[in-house]
Amino acid sequence: APASDEVVQYVQFSEWQNELLEGEEAEQGKTYWREQDFSALAGLSLPYEIKLADRPAFSPEVFISRLDANVTEKASLLAAWQVLLWRLTRQPDIVVGLAFDGRKFEELQSGLGLFAKWLPILSRLQADYPFSEIVRQVHQSLNQAETWQDYFLWEESVGSVGLDEGHPFAFDFETRPAQASAAGVSFDLDQPSVCAERFKVKLVCRETENGLVAEWHYDAGLFSLESIQCLAEQYDVLLESIAKNPEAVIGELGMLSAGVRQQLLVEF
Repeated sequence: APASDEVVQYVQFSEWQNELLEGEEAEQGKTYWREQDFSALAGLSLPYEIKLADRPAFSPEVFISRLDANVTEKASLLAAWQVLLWRLTRQPDIVVGLAFDGRKFEELQSGLGLFAKWLPILSRLQADYPFSEIVRQVHQSLNQAETWQDYFLWEESVGSVGLDEGHPFAFDFETRPAQASAAGVSFDLDQPSVCAERFKVKLVCRETENGLVAEWHYDAGLFSLESIQCLAEQYDVLLESIAKNPEAVIGELGMLSAGVRQQLLVEF
């Protein structure tokens, strides 16, 4: 690794990364990713996704909602997102892209450049699994991904699925950045954001001074604002259901608000 007494430049990081991929642990790390079954990525599609013959140009938009449920842990929020996708897609394997900052070594903490990468997090879901089991799977996947993140190569691990680089559904959790000060002036970072990869829907749960908010980043070429607002409401109701009974089986967790349930009863 680069010496710790100097600021790492991105070109140094690139050279070091190439050396790392040829090191003793490289084959073990690459084997871990090759053994994961990410074929479910190709079939993940939401029911209200706009179906087009040709792939439209990527058109990212964002809708922000407040999260009021008492569920604040990163793994639980990610697990809830996977449960919602499972309920909507009816696919037993749910793969969500998760951002890793790529700075697990101390020498990289102050480095200049884009070190982050999106790694696939896989969970297998069944209706009779308790929510705590999904959280356990997420914790295990996060630990493994953290360990082997440097050895993930999209072409080797996901390329056979037939997708271009970029996860259809993604997740990120951002803690509130510490207040900075310079020359007697204090300031906060307001809504930091970067869009480095294409996606269908990316959920970002962000800590703010007023609590937790959900940023729903979506491709407007595939989803209407109304569809994303509906998705946000379903996620919020799901979190409320989890908060009331975290040991409930996922097939029985609620995701329809009282108003929607009443509407369905009246109309049908």
